[in-house]
Amino acid sequence: MNYLTSLVMPCMILVIILIGIKEKKDVYSLFISGAFEGLKMVYSIFPYIFGITIAVGLLRDTGVIDKIAEPFSNILYSFGVPSDIIPMLILRPLSGSASMAMAMEVFETSSPDSKAGNIVSIIMGSTETTLYSVAVLYSVVKVKKARGTIIAGLFADFIAITLSIVIVNKFF
Repeated sequence: MNYLTSLVMPCMILVIILIGIKEKKDVYSLFISGAFEGLKMVYSIFPYIFGITIAVGLLRDTGVIDKIAEPFSNILYSFGVPSDIIPMLILRPLSGSASMAMAMEVFETSSPDSKAGNIVSIIMGSTETTLYSVAVLYSVVKVKKARGTIIAGLFADFIAITLSIVIVNKFF
């Protein structure tokens, strides 16, 4: 099986080249123009990614996330939410890598099979980095009014987080 999976990419490249030859296209120049377009896209997105990465790093490293989470700890604990996942709930809409780091911390301290580990796993699989995605994608297409998208995305994240807590508390 491992041998077959290692052949997938070379076979795809070969098929693309053969289709290009059959249709009498200059495959190499099409590849170069596509790579150039991709680099222009990276160039236009990079400042937004860099800004969000710096902001999340500052929030996490300065302890602001813990201070924001502190007032909610007792309230959420009464609903069955372990206090060690609350910072991840705050970071999830902002950054996938920061929330993954928080999930790894939960796995190390509580174990992946614990209540906190189960909740974090479901949240990571069912939510989106809404604010990050909207900032990056809308900046590329130059959309100015993203309020409706942000509200809908954060509402969907809230429902997914709530259901993950309910499901884990009820079934695990």
